[in-house]
Amino acid sequence: MARFNQEKPPSCVRFFQKPDENLVLFGSDAYTVSRMLFGSASSCKTVIIDNVNENYLTITKCRFDKVARDLLVNNKNIVELYRDNPKSNPRFQLVGRGSPGNYSYFEDIVYEQQNEVSMAIVCVTFVTVTERSKVFSMCFYHSLENRISYIEYDDFDNLSETESIIVQINPSECIIPQSPMPVYQNFEDLIGNYNILLAKVKQSDFKSNIDIVSSHIENDSIAIVKIESPNVLKCLSVLMPYITVSQCNIEESETNQLARFELSPYNRSDFMCLDVSAISSLSILPGTEKSLTLFNLLNNCKTKEGQRLLNNWIRQPLKSKHRLETRLNLVEYFVDHYKLSLEIYDQLKSLPDTGILVKRISTSKARLLDCVKMYFGLKKVATILDIFISAKNDTQSPTASCLDLHIVSPLQESFEEVKKFCTMIESLVDLNINPGEEYRIKNDADSNLQDIQDSLDELAKKIDKHFQKVCDKTGLEPGKTLKKEFSQRRGYYFRVTLKFSKHIDESEFQVLESLKDGIYFVDDIMKRYSDEYCTLQKDYNSFQAKFIKELSTVAVDYVRYFKCLSNILAFTDVLISFSLLPTLTTKKFVKPVLLESESGLISIKNGRHPCLETSLDMSFIPNDLELSKNNHFFIILTGPNMGGKSTYLRQSALIILMAQIGCFVPCDSAHISLVDKIITRVGASDYTLKGFSTFMAEMVDACSIIRHATPNSFVIIDELGRGTSTYDGFGLGWSISEHIAKEIQCYTIFATHFHEITHLEHVCRGVKNYMVETHYDSNDLIMCYRVVSGSCNMSFGVKVAELLKFPKNILNDANDILKIFEDSKVNYFLRENEEPNTDEQNDIKSLYEKIKRMPLDQMTPEELDLELKAI
Repeated sequence: MARFNQEKPPSCVRFFQKPDENLVLFGSDAYTVSRMLFGSASSCKTVIIDNVNENYLTITKCRFDKVARDLLVNNKNIVELYRDNPKSNPRFQLVGRGSPGNYSYFEDIVYEQQNEVSMAIVCVTFVTVTERSKVFSMCFYHSLENRISYIEYDDFDNLSETESIIVQINPSECIIPQSPMPVYQNFEDLIGNYNILLAKVKQSDFKSNIDIVSSHIENDSIAIVKIESPNVLKCLSVLMPYITVSQCNIEESETNQLARFELSPYNRSDFMCLDVSAISSLSILPGTEKSLTLFNLLNNCKTKEGQRLLNNWIRQPLKSKHRLETRLNLVEYFVDHYKLSLEIYDQLKSLPDTGILVKRISTSKARLLDCVKMYFGLKKVATILDIFISAKNDTQSPTASCLDLHIVSPLQESFEEVKKFCTMIESLVDLNINPGEEYRIKNDADSNLQDIQDSLDELAKKIDKHFQKVCDKTGLEPGKTLKKEFSQRRGYYFRVTLKFSKHIDESEFQVLESLKDGIYFVDDIMKRYSDEYCTLQKDYNSFQAKFIKELSTVAVDYVRYFKCLSNILAFTDVLISFSLLPTLTTKKFVKPVLLESESGLISIKNGRHPCLETSLDMSFIPNDLELSKNNHFFIILTGPNMGGKSTYLRQSALIILMAQIGCFVPCDSAHISLVDKIITRVGASDYTLKGFSTFMAEMVDACSIIRHATPNSFVIIDELGRGTSTYDGFGLGWSISEHIAKEIQCYTIFATHFHEITHLEHVCRGVKNYMVETHYDSNDLIMCYRVVSGSCNMSFGVKVAELLKFPKNILNDANDILKIFEDSKVNYFLRENEEPNTDEQNDIKSLYEKIKRMPLDQMTPEELDLELKAI
C-alpha cells in the first residue's frame, strides 16, 4: 500500500480500505489526517516496509466520512479511495476519487452532511496576451448541476476583472497550463488568496478537440456552434477528460454511461459586479469572523437548494429591472399572506436535497433509496401545490398573478409530468418498512423474491419469539427497558440502557458495543438468526438489482421535470426567507422602487444597517441618502472618529445590494436607480495577507475605482490617504476625488478627515458636503450619529482618546501639539483667492521637522512642555 504514495500530487490524500472496512493512510497523509482528528501526529505508528520505516494511521469507517468531507471542503485536497481486492494485481484498486471542484464519488458524504452552501466548481483558464490587454478564456463545470458555462473577456495587469468573476462564480478548483508567462504567475497568486486548489497540465493539452467536447454535450451541434472562440474550445477539451475521469468508479465502469452536460455562455453583463473588497468590508458572506453577515441575516431557507440559490443571488446581484420586480412582487405577496408563507415554509423543511438526487438520477447512478426519496419529495410538492391552489382561489391581490405565472403554473405543469413516476414507485417498491430496514422491490414482482420474502417473514417471527424469551429471562420490559433493533452494520441485536446493564450476564450474551445510549448485545441464537436474515437480504438484493436498474433508467426520462421542480422550490424557499425579514421582526423593511440606470437617482429615507441593528442590543439611528445626477452625486462626509461615518457608508451599499437581489430593504422608503458595480475602499485587512502596506492597499483600491467605475457605479471610500504622510494623503485624496467627480461622475460617498477636501463643493459640479452631527463643549463630546448637510472642521480625535481613558499626560501633550498646528493655520484652502505663503510653508516644515526629531518616548511631560514653549 505504501508504494502507492510514492508518486502522487502533494494535494492528494489516499485512503486504503482493508477487508474489515477500516482505512489506512501512509506517510504525510497519515500526519495530515492525524492532526485533523487529534490535533497532533502522535497517533501515527511506524511499520517497516521494504526495510524502510513508514508512518501509518488507521481510522474507522465512521471517521472516514468526516475526514474526507473536511479534506475536500475545507482543506481543498484531492481524495482517493483504494479498496483491497485479493484477486487483482495490484491488490489495491482505485474505487473512487473526488476533488474540491468535483466531489464525484464522495458527493453523498459531502452534500448530505455539510452545512456549506457553496457548490463544487472546476474552472479551466487559458490566457493570450496582446499588446493592449490580456484575453482570458474560461470555462466552469458546476458539478451538482451537471452544467458547463464559458466566458471570454479582456483584463488588465491587476486582473481585477478576473478577480470579480472569481467572486461571482466561486470555483473550488482551477486548472491552468504549465507556462512561464508572468500572467499565469499573477493568476496563481490571485487564486491563492481564495483557498482554491490549483492544478497545472501540459501546455500541449490545450488544443481544440471537437470530438471530445461534442461527445459530452447535450444538443452538441447547437451549443458548440455558438462558441466562436478557439481558446474556449481548448479549455473545454481539457475540462471534459478531467471531470469524466473524476467521475469514474471502477466498480461500476462496465455500466457507466457517457456523462453528458449542459453547455451555455456565462453572461456577466446580467449581474452587478461586486469587487473583492466589497465582499469582505460589507460583511456580505460568511468568513472566518463570527460577526453577523448579510447571508446569515437573509438565510432562513429550509432547503439546501434554497441556501445554495441564495448564495448565488448574493454573489450575482441582478441588473434587470424586470427580473428584480418579479422577485419583489413575489416577496410582497408572501409578506401580505403571512399564514400561507408559514404553511409552505413548514412543508419545505422536510424536503430532501433535490439537487443531489437530480444529479444522481441524471447520471443513471440512482439507488433505490434515491428514487424513494424523490417520491416522498414529490408527495410534499403535491401538498405545497394544494396550499397554493386553495390560496389562489381565496385571494385577488395584484401580486397573485405574478405568483401564478412564476411559481404555481410551472409547478403544476412539471408535477403533472412526474405523476407516472410516483405511480411506478408505488407499484414496484415496498414503502411500508420498519425503522432501520432498507426499501425493497415488492416481492410480487418476481417468484424468487416471493420465496425469499416468505423465508424472511418466517425468520422474523422466530426473532420476535426469541426476543420475548430473552425479556422473560432477564426480567426486562420488551420495547421499553429492553429493545430489539436492526441496522445494516450490526444486523439484529438487543439494546439496553446503561441503567439496566446489570441484567446482562456476559457469560450468556456477547456485548457488541457500549455507547452513551446503551449496551448493544446478542446471544448465540440471535447471532445465528441475524446472520441468516442478512444472508437472505443479500439474496433478495441480488434478485431485485435488475428491477432497480430498470427503475433508475426510466427515472432518467423525468430528470428535466425534476430539475424544474427543484428550481421552483428553491426559488420559493428564498423568496419566503426574504419575506420573513419584515414579518418576523419589529424592524421596518420596505419594498424598494427600482428605476432604470438612466434615471440617475438614489433616494433612501431613514436607512439602517441591516446587520448592525440586529446584532446590537440598542436602538439604531437611521439616516437619509440623497444622490442625484441632476443635483449632487458625490458626497464628502466629515465628522469625528466613532461618529458613524463608516456605518453610513456600509449601510448605503448594503441597501442597494439588497434591492438588487430582490429583497425588501431596511428603511422607510427607497428609490434606487440600478447600479452596475459596488466598489469599496474600506479598510485594508484583506491586503495584509498579500504583503501590502496600508498605503499600497489604498492605492490598489483607488486604482481599481479609477479604472473600472462607470457613471452607473456606486463607490464608497473611507479614509483614503491615511496610510502616508498628511500632505501626500491630502493631495492624493483631493486629486482622486476630483477625478471621480469630474471624469467618472459615479455615485460616491467619500468619508475623510482631510477637512480641506470639503472645498471641492465649490470646485466641482455634483459635489456636496455632509457631516456626522456632534455636540461638543469643554467637557463633553456627544455623538448624535445623524448625517446632516454641512462640513465639520474637527475630528475630535483627542476627545475620543479621552473617552477611552488615555493617560492625562498623553492627552495634555496631544492637545498642546494640536494647538500649535491649529494656530499655524496649516489650512491654506481657507484663504480664498490668495496665493500660498512660501515663508509660512517653510516655517511649518521646520516646526514639523523639529518635533519629529524630539525623543518623545524618552521625555517627561515637563521636558516636553519646555521644549514646545522654546520652539
